[in-house]
Amino acid sequence: MYFLTVSNSGCNASDSIHVTLNHLDLDLPIDTTFCSDSILIVANTTAGTFVWNTGSTQNQIWVSQPGTYTVTVTSGGCSQSDSVNVIMSQQNLDLGNDTIICGTSFTIDAGNFDTYIWSNGASSSSINVSSTGVYFVTATDNQGCSYMDSLDVIIDTLELDIGLDTTICFGDSIVLKDYYLGLNSNYLWSTGSIEDSIIIYSPGHYWLQSANSACKIIDSINVIVMDESIDLGEDRMSCEGEKVTLNNNLNTLVQWNDSIFAFSLEVESGVYWANYVNAAGCMSADTVIIERQKNIFSVLSDTALCLKDGYLVTLDDQIEAPVWQDGSVGEYYLVNAPGEYSFIGEMAGCPVSDTIFITEKGCELIVPNAFSPNNDGLNDFFSIYGEIAGLEGLFIYNRWGDLIFETNDTNHAWDGTHSGEQCQEGVYVVKIAYQTLSNDFEEYYGHLTLLR
Repeated sequence: MYFLTVSNSGCNASDSIHVTLNHLDLDLPIDTTFCSDSILIVANTTAGTFVWNTGSTQNQIWVSQPGTYTVTVTSGGCSQSDSVNVIMSQQNLDLGNDTIICGTSFTIDAGNFDTYIWSNGASSSSINVSSTGVYFVTATDNQGCSYMDSLDVIIDTLELDIGLDTTICFGDSIVLKDYYLGLNSNYLWSTGSIEDSIIIYSPGHYWLQSANSACKIIDSINVIVMDESIDLGEDRMSCEGEKVTLNNNLNTLVQWNDSIFAFSLEVESGVYWANYVNAAGCMSADTVIIERQKNIFSVLSDTALCLKDGYLVTLDDQIEAPVWQDGSVGEYYLVNAPGEYSFIGEMAGCPVSDTIFITEKGCELIVPNAFSPNNDGLNDFFSIYGEIAGLEGLFIYNRWGDLIFETNDTNHAWDGTHSGEQCQEGVYVVKIAYQTLSNDFEEYYGHLTLLR
């Protein structure tokens, strides 16, 4: 209340006025930070009209962007303005996508905040987890904003073992496999197989890859094939009176004929074998035959022959450089008179010799001991002749005992062929069954040399 008194010449006059002061008391919140998607700003008075710099005419507004927000309130002819600076928190909590990992532990990092509260009670910015589960954290920044996120972690493991490097014996095999037999695992071998096991016969470096939804691991193995096979060499001949030393290719102790252990063995003739077991337990064996070289002569015993046209003595073609008693050389020797005939030579490196006594007998049956079916018109056919009462059968055999010609006709000569094919040069056996002029039945055995 305000009043005024005026005095003039003894006169007084007074008046008064009642003044009412309108206080709007507008006061917006202090500058603030919001953590959520939006924040409500409220003017602290409801009297008057409101005009915000956003255009709103309400006494409160929702804002979702940082900035300065101003409101003017008018009431009773009075106006008052106030503003507030709104700051948006820039923090973001993201633990990442749910994950499946291979291993024994996994680190979850919440980032840079002031405080942390994890579901497992930890208060650090990160945690190591070693078991499958859902992990969540509440993190608060320096503006007092709190955020929450969670992560579903699946920790998978995988083990693989196909064994240590190994040695197998030659001819044996080994099964390679995953001894852990991982469930839900996919396999791939270095051979290309996708089975859980393979059979190996050959030496080499082999690997197996095992994989599941999160893990992939590889294990490898070296397979050595122990091929220490004993070899005594080829079968061979020994000369009469000579000893042979048998050696093994491994130049090591071996067991001979299941009894003697030695590096080598001195023998004469016979069948010999050796066994060897190496450090890996692999056994090998070999056998060798040593034959004693014997004197060989195509006419095996002293004989009586008809020497009317001579007789050709023929030696085995394996005898080398034979020298006859008269100094002549060659595998053939023509006998024209009874007597003693001998030769010396070599066979398979061994000296051989023999002597035969030939006596003469009557020539009722004359059997040539050589012919040359080469179509030169000379001695192309083999036939018998002489004075006999009858021919029961003439049979010719090759060196393997196969019958290649037969006849009971003295006029039927052999042309040196069999089944339409020319027979090879060589010595053939002749058998003749015949009846003598005195009606006795006799058999003749001899050799026939075919020359071309």
